[in-house]
Amino acid sequence: MPVNLSIRNVPDDIAEKLRTRAERNHRSLQGEMMALLEQSVCDRSLADEAREFRAQNFPKMTFDEIVERAKKRGPLRSETERNKESVVEMIRRTRSERTDHIMQVLDDARRK
Repeated sequence: MPVNLSIRNVPDDIAEKLRTRAERNHRSLQGEMMALLEQSVCDRSLADEAREFRAQNFPKMTFDEIVERAKKRGPLRSETERNKESVVEMIRRTRSERTDHIMQVLDDARRK
Protein backbone atom coordinates (compact mmCIF):
# COMPACT_ATOMS: atom_id res chain seq x y z
CA MET A 1 0.00 0.00 0.00
CA PRO A 2 1.40 3.47 -0.87
CA VAL A 3 2.64 5.66 1.97
CA ASN A 4 2.27 9.43 2.21
CA LEU A 5 5.51 11.23 3.02
CA SER A 6 6.00 14.86 3.93
CA ILE A 7 9.12 17.01 4.05
CA ARG A 8 8.95 20.11 6.21
CA ASN A 9 11.08 23.25 6.35
CA VAL A 10 12.70 22.83 2.96
CA PRO A 11 15.01 25.82 2.38
CA ASP A 12 13.81 28.22 -0.31
CA ASP A 13 16.83 27.73 -2.57
CA ILE A 14 16.43 23.93 -2.58
CA ALA A 15 12.70 24.18 -3.22
CA GLU A 16 13.33 26.55 -6.14
CA LYS A 17 15.95 24.22 -7.64
CA LEU A 18 13.50 21.33 -7.31
CA ARG A 19 10.75 23.35 -9.04
CA THR A 20 13.14 24.29 -11.86
CA ARG A 21 14.19 20.68 -12.26
CA ALA A 22 10.55 19.54 -12.34
CA GLU A 23 9.75 22.09 -15.06
CA ARG A 24 12.78 21.03 -17.08
CA ASN A 25 11.67 17.39 -16.89
CA HIS A 26 8.01 18.27 -17.62
CA ARG A 27 6.84 16.90 -14.28
CA SER A 28 4.93 18.18 -11.31
CA LEU A 29 6.84 18.89 -8.12
CA GLN A 30 5.39 15.68 -6.67
CA GLY A 31 6.42 13.72 -9.78
CA GLU A 32 9.95 15.10 -9.66
CA MET A 33 10.33 14.19 -5.99
CA MET A 34 9.05 10.67 -6.73
CA ALA A 35 11.51 10.33 -9.63
CA LEU A 36 14.39 11.42 -7.38
CA LEU A 37 13.37 8.98 -4.66
CA GLU A 38 13.07 6.11 -7.12
CA GLN A 39 16.44 6.94 -8.63
CA SER A 40 18.20 7.14 -5.30
CA VAL A 41 16.64 3.98 -3.87
CA CYS A 42 16.19 1.68 -6.87
CA ASP A 43 18.78 2.45 -9.50
CA ARG A 44 22.42 1.59 -9.36
CA SER A 45 24.59 3.85 -11.41
CA LEU A 46 26.65 2.51 -14.27
CA ALA A 47 29.80 3.56 -12.40
CA ASP A 48 28.73 1.46 -9.39
CA GLU A 49 28.12 -1.55 -11.61
CA ALA A 50 31.49 -1.10 -13.34
CA ARG A 51 33.29 -0.83 -9.98
CA GLU A 52 31.60 -3.99 -8.74
CA PHE A 53 32.42 -5.85 -11.96
CA ARG A 54 36.08 -4.84 -11.77
CA ALA A 55 36.31 -5.86 -8.12
CA GLN A 56 34.84 -9.29 -8.87
CA ASN A 57 36.73 -10.00 -12.09
CA PHE A 58 39.99 -8.12 -11.76
CA PRO A 59 41.52 -8.51 -8.33
CA LYS A 60 44.08 -5.94 -7.31
CA MET A 61 47.47 -6.87 -8.70
CA THR A 62 50.90 -5.58 -7.92
CA PHE A 63 52.99 -3.98 -10.64
CA ASP A 64 55.16 -7.10 -10.82
CA GLU A 65 52.08 -9.29 -11.33
CA ILE A 66 50.91 -7.07 -14.17
CA VAL A 67 54.35 -7.25 -15.81
CA GLU A 68 54.38 -11.05 -15.48
CA ARG A 69 50.92 -11.31 -17.03
CA ALA A 70 52.05 -9.11 -19.95
CA LYS A 71 55.19 -11.22 -20.46
CA LYS A 72 53.14 -14.42 -20.55
CA ARG A 73 50.81 -12.89 -23.13
CA GLY A 74 53.75 -11.85 -25.28
CA PRO A 75 53.91 -9.08 -27.88
CA LEU A 76 50.68 -8.34 -29.69
CA ARG A 77 52.48 -7.55 -32.95
CA SER A 78 56.04 -7.45 -34.18
CA GLU A 79 57.86 -4.19 -34.92
CA THR A 80 57.60 -4.87 -38.69
CA GLU A 81 53.83 -5.29 -38.44
CA ARG A 82 53.48 -2.02 -36.52
CA ASN A 83 55.45 -0.06 -39.15
CA LYS A 84 53.38 -1.36 -42.09
CA GLU A 85 49.91 -0.26 -41.13
CA SER A 86 48.38 3.15 -41.67
CA VAL A 87 46.72 5.15 -38.92
CA VAL A 88 43.28 4.16 -40.24
CA GLU A 89 44.23 0.47 -40.22
CA MET A 90 45.65 0.85 -36.72
CA ILE A 91 42.39 2.41 -35.47
CA ARG A 92 40.33 -0.35 -37.10
CA ARG A 93 42.56 -3.05 -35.67
CA THR A 94 42.48 -1.51 -32.20
CA ARG A 95 38.69 -1.24 -32.28
CA SER A 96 38.43 -4.84 -33.36
CA GLU A 97 40.80 -5.98 -30.59
CA ARG A 98 38.84 -3.96 -28.04
CA THR A 99 35.56 -5.48 -29.21
CA ASP A 100 37.04 -8.97 -29.06
CA HIS A 101 38.33 -8.29 -25.54
CA ILE A 102 34.95 -6.94 -24.36
CA MET A 103 33.15 -9.95 -25.82
CA GLN A 104 35.62 -12.29 -24.08
CA VAL A 105 35.10 -10.54 -20.73
CA LEU A 106 31.32 -10.70 -21.14
CA ASP A 107 31.46 -14.39 -22.08
CA ASP A 108 33.62 -15.10 -19.03
CA ALA A 109 31.19 -13.17 -16.81
CA ARG A 110 28.21 -15.11 -18.20
CA ARG A 111 29.90 -18.41 -17.44
CA LYS A 112 30.34 -17.50 -13.77
